[in-house]
Amino acid sequence: MIDVEVVVPVHTVDRPLERAVQSAFAGNDDVSVRVTIVCHNITRDTLTASVPGLVGREDVRFLELEDGTASPAGPKNLGLRAATGRYLTVLDSDDFFAPGSLAAWSKVLDETDAGLLAAPLQDEHGNRILTPRSRWGRTSALDPARDGLAYASAPRGLWRADVWESAGASYTEGLGTGEDLEIGLRLWFSDARIEYPRSGVYHLTSGGPDRVSARRWTLQEELEPILRLDQNWLQSLGVRQRSAIAAKLWRINVFAAFLRHADDPARGGTDTEVLSAACAVVRELAPEVPLSIAEQAFADGISSSASQPERWPVVADAYRRSGRLSRILPAVWRCGLRAEGPLRGFLRSYLPVR
Repeated sequence: MIDVEVVVPVHTVDRPLERAVQSAFAGNDDVSVRVTIVCHNITRDTLTASVPGLVGREDVRFLELEDGTASPAGPKNLGLRAATGRYLTVLDSDDFFAPGSLAAWSKVLDETDAGLLAAPLQDEHGNRILTPRSRWGRTSALDPARDGLAYASAPRGLWRADVWESAGASYTEGLGTGEDLEIGLRLWFSDARIEYPRSGVYHLTSGGPDRVSARRWTLQEELEPILRLDQNWLQSLGVRQRSAIAAKLWRINVFAAFLRHADDPARGGTDTEVLSAACAVVRELAPEVPLSIAEQAFADGISSSASQPERWPVVADAYRRSGRLSRILPAVWRCGLRAEGPLRGFLRSYLPVR
């Protein structure tokens, strides 16, 4: 039986695919690993011609998906549906695992009977990426709200196949960016035990110029993932969980996208509609969110001016000019000491990386 199934979607030969695949085997002799490469809108023959060393191996297989879309959701879902391993993971073709990571992570899941493992992340320069925003020293039995799992919307790590199936999780088809928002939330906010080990590393690289992180998306494209979330599932969560998710959606999705586009003269009617709708979704999810005074004012300003794009630069500038104290103190004091609140977030940024 396959212990770990690694799904690698790829849409062009201009990717370090061989590095990604080899990293799934390096130092992982204690577990059986299979890599499923999904050729997305590119033929198998075209891709294999660029990586002849991967052809003919029993532990590497190639699948094809021709759907004519620029969304990475399709090939990821296809690979996961075809997987037969006990544990599943998705590896972007630009990224790679540190040697021995899959064996170490499998051992953690076996010994703890956990369902999910959040991978320690590093960038291409070896710098630690503090996602998820876990509490100091917490490596085992993470709480999805208190340990900031909402911020790890891209589920990088390892999952039990049965947990993925029971969560009803899949990448959102048709989205060019943010396709991993719902699957990440569904996995992390399931009832499964979550581990965050010290061993193993997922190396996240900047990749090529057509990687999602390198592209400039429209405001509509950036906010569409919020509108595609399953509202019935979100409302089935507890109040604290919805509040933690709402805080993440405000900070990482709405605020960041708004600041990138507030001064864009090309913004139009569709942008105002999508912005209004996204704000409404997040507000309905959790009216009371552990935001700072400045963040709460920013959320209110965006919501009230969503249909008035001429006011967007004013709202954005007011937030940019907000003082440090207003960015630290909580808008709602009973939320002040929450792990996901602004005060503890500020303190966390000054603590040494474990």
